[in-house]
Amino acid sequence: MIDPFAAGGSFDVIARILAARMSEILSEQVIVENASGAAGIIGVNRVVNAAPDGYTFLFGSIGTHAYNQTIYKKPRYDAVADFTPVALFAEQPMVLTARKDFPADNLPQFIDYVKKNSAKLQFGSWSRYYDTPWLRAAQCSYWRKSHARSLSRRRTGRE
Repeated sequence: MIDPFAAGGSFDVIARILAARMSEILSEQVIVENASGAAGIIGVNRVVNAAPDGYTFLFGSIGTHAYNQTIYKKPRYDAVADFTPVALFAEQPMVLTARKDFPADNLPQFIDYVKKNSAKLQFGSWSRYYDTPWLRAAQCSYWRKSHARSLSRRRTGRE
């Protein structure tokens, strides 16, 4: 199983739990290999270029199969033509949080506040670019005509 993200991260934990269970069911060891970098493209390409022997498969995500296909002008793979979906293994709910003293108690109030104060607002994200929180914030900025600034941090792979 190729995990296209860094070892020790939340995606890696899910991959290893799934691999352990698959090993039990298949009576054959499933090994997780981390091939991270370039928003998952390095690991994805390892699977695309692997021999079609049934032993190499991708533990993909919305990032590898949707975001990368729309963000990059010339992605190195075609998520539809190069892959066959096998199973949905997890869903990720998104939660919007703010400090307890933030002057909004619900989403409409939050949107109104962001529209009026976007020049001085910031939001945090675990990635520098193109992770789910970053894309959601960009999408909301576009829809709501606001422009909060991203305070992305360096990723260590241990989040």
